[in-house]
Amino acid sequence: MSDRPAEARTVGQAAGTASFGRFFKTEAASAAVVLVAAAVSMLIANSVWSPAWERFWGEGLSLSIRGRLLDLSLHEFIDQGLMALFFLVIGLEIKRLFVSGELSEPGRRMLPVIAATGGMVASAVLFLGLDRPYPEIRGWAIPMATDIALVLGVVALFGKRLGAGFRIFVAAVAILGNLGAILVICVFYSYGIDLAWLACSIAAFALLVALNRFGVERLALYLVLGFVFWGLLLKSGVQATLAGAVVALAIPARSRAGSTQGPLHLLEFALHPWVAFGVVPLFALVNVGVRVTGDGLAYYMASRPVALGVALGLLVGKPVGIAVATYAATKLSSASLPEGMTTGRLLGASVLGAVGFTSSILVASLAYPQGSRYLNGTKVAVLACSFVAALVGAGILAASSRRSAGVR
Repeated sequence: MSDRPAEARTVGQAAGTASFGRFFKTEAASAAVVLVAAAVSMLIANSVWSPAWERFWGEGLSLSIRGRLLDLSLHEFIDQGLMALFFLVIGLEIKRLFVSGELSEPGRRMLPVIAATGGMVASAVLFLGLDRPYPEIRGWAIPMATDIALVLGVVALFGKRLGAGFRIFVAAVAILGNLGAILVICVFYSYGIDLAWLACSIAAFALLVALNRFGVERLALYLVLGFVFWGLLLKSGVQATLAGAVVALAIPARSRAGSTQGPLHLLEFALHPWVAFGVVPLFALVNVGVRVTGDGLAYYMASRPVALGVALGLLVGKPVGIAVATYAATKLSSASLPEGMTTGRLLGASVLGAVGFTSSILVASLAYPQGSRYLNGTKVAVLACSFVAALVGAGILAASSRRSAGVR
């Protein structure tokens, strides 16, 4: 007789590898689109069309269900509405990795969790280590996040030379860093909490969990209830981008019929291209632009303590935190480095963690008011640090790959 549990595990692992490969390729390909959108945003911000551009995205957008329920500008809808879909996708991917994918074994998932935590803590500590007044200190979570698309885009330049274990480790650390940042946003960046609306949002999430517990697999029910949950969370005063990651927890990972193509897989497969090639580039188009000519730079110099904190957090805190936490975990616990992971590759992966870009700018837009010198100064720092980290990280990986191949 065949060993059916073992056979099922083999099939599940093969499906999981194919799913991660698709996720990796989509994110890496979207990096080029995000960079083009960011470049266009910068050009417009430094052109005569900048005032009209800002007025357009500042227009109101009313979402009504039997009367006006929500009133957002287009800019706010992108930041708090569409970006919730981004966190839904990364929440689905990390749940798939943990439940049925490459990190389903406790020993494998431990290392990226520790690495991501180390990077987040070290980056925040360095930012907070600078003495500054309250309005500036609100940006302490900005260097925590990592831009998944750009990091995987850099890794994709090396093809398969870095190995599957390396790609999974880097992707998991970047995804977990984003989830950690959005949790920080929820806890520390929410204000004026309305307890009645918050109670309603908790009830909506309880219904989502109940659907999962009773084995309901119709995605339409989860999506409708998830939209209601997002709206209630927004009305409560809690940062609504959290809704995507929370809803992902309730989506069933497996089909009751035993199929490897469960609701989670189907939803991620359907949403991911739209988010990677639509939502994230649109966010970059609307948010990245900052005036960097003449009086613009002089104005942002007033925010240099914030910019310095972001730079230290990204370029020093993230790489040191990821590398030290990973090294300590391999020495003090049962965690082990992925196959083919050398010291040089670990250092390269740690430096790539400093590529904040769109993810850090999202956190910055929630920490500081639109158009403020703090926000715009932070954007300049994030863009510069991300560029440096991408170049340095790629250089370290290239050197490490040459040594591994025996090239002198």
